[in-house]
Amino acid sequence: MERASRLTVQSDVTAAAAAKAAWTAQRRTYIALRHQKRDEFWRNKVDAESRDPRQLWRSGDVLLGRGRAPPCDAVSATEFHRFFDSKAEGVRAQTADALPPTFTPAPQGCSLVKFRPLTDEDIITAVRKLPEKQSANDPIPARLLKDNVDVLAPFLVDLFNRCLLTGSVPAFLRTSRRVSRSPILIRPTESHIGQSLIYRYCRSC
Repeated sequence: MERASRLTVQSDVTAAAAAKAAWTAQRRTYIALRHQKRDEFWRNKVDAESRDPRQLWRSGDVLLGRGRAPPCDAVSATEFHRFFDSKAEGVRAQTADALPPTFTPAPQGCSLVKFRPLTDEDIITAVRKLPEKQSANDPIPARLLKDNVDVLAPFLVDLFNRCLLTGSVPAFLRTSRRVSRSPILIRPTESHIGQSLIYRYCRSC
C-alpha cells in the first residue's frame, strides 16, 4: 500500500513537471511569435510608406509614442514633496504606540563567516526564474538573457563573486530609474539577479 502511494505521488510530480515544461515551451513560442509579428508589421508598414515621407514620419511618431497627451503638470515639485512628507508623518503617527521590534536569535551552529562562491548553476536557475519583462535600465532584454544564459553564466558568476569578495558593486547595478512621477524605482535585471542570489544564500544558512 505504501509503495503504491509513493508511486502515485511520483506520477503526480512527473505529470506536473511535464505540464509545466509544456506550458513554458508554449509561452516562449507565443512570445517569439508576437515579437516576430510585431517586427513584420512595422517592417511592412515602413516599406509600404517609403514613398510617402509625411505618412512615414507619422507612423514613426506613433511607434515612438510622440504626440500623446503630456503628463499632468498641475502638481508642482513642492506639492509632490509635501505629499510624501505628509504620508511619512501619518505612518509615524499611526505607529507611535506600536510595540518595539522583536528579533529571533540565530540557531545554534549557524554562522556566516564568508559567502560561498556562486556557481554557473546558481546563475542559470536565477535567470530562468526572471519574468518576461524589461526596462530601459537593462543592457539586454530579459528574453535574450534567458536564451543565452548558458553562454553568459560564467561572466555573471565572475561578476557576482567579485562583488561578494570585495563588497563593492558596479555603478550600473546601483543605478535606478524613477517611473514618471511615481515613487517606484526600476533597477537593472542583473541587480535583481544578484539580490535574489544573496537572499537565497542567507535564507539557507
